[in-house]
Amino acid sequence: MKISDLNKKVMLQENSMIADGFGGFITTWTNREEIWASVNPHKINNQQKSERLQKTTHKIVIRTRSEISNKFRVIYDGKIYDFESIRFTDPTNRFQEINVIQR
Repeated sequence: MKISDLNKKVMLQENSMIADGFGGFITTWTNREEIWASVNPHKINNQQKSERLQKTTHKIVIRTRSEISNKFRVIYDGKIYDFESIRFTDPTNRFQEINVIQR
């Protein structure tokens, strides 16, 4: 992975809970930052497709950010992508690969 591969602008949003005044909470999403990313459809084989074992629809790669967790989601090209898993892609931990599910 090279920095030049991060050629798409995506919006990071963070989930937060706000009291609704009636003893419950409302989930809200707050824009955190627009960042550069690589966004690619996730390739699955025919067996996974027929068995529906694979939920991941896309793979997003970003420069490593310490605050990234499953409390985030990405908005790209007007579509919402929920985080499924996060991992480092190289031995130097320079990039994070995020498997996401498009809504």
